[in-house]
Amino acid sequence: MEDKISSVETPKEVSSPKRIKVLGKDFIPRVLVLRKRKVKARGKEYFQYYIIVPKDLAMELEKEAKPELDEIPVLALVRIAEWYHLLDWSNVKGYLKKSLPKKIKEELQELGFLPTAD
Repeated sequence: MEDKISSVETPKEVSSPKRIKVLGKDFIPRVLVLRKRKVKARGKEYFQYYIIVPKDLAMELEKEAKPELDEIPVLALVRIAEWYHLLDWSNVKGYLKKSLPKKIKEELQELGFLPTAD
């Protein structure tokens, strides 16, 4: 049985959106993929979930981390991505952007995926 999570592909070369403010803190909105794999421990099977962070995001986070840390603690606000989160909006034609429902367009602008003057 193939699960939905492991069959989703990471978007290729998506332009990095700007930082957004949530509760007065800077966040970098990105679409990441949660993957699942089976692991066996002590004779039992378990599922292990993991996220692969793109190199450019990891390097950006590493620049901001304290140098004495071996690991980089991050705060992630997560939700299931919709189809419109997966597109590289810098390469999408203007007529498609204009045809988006108002609610979707506002969300993409809040996340920094679309310019606000679009």
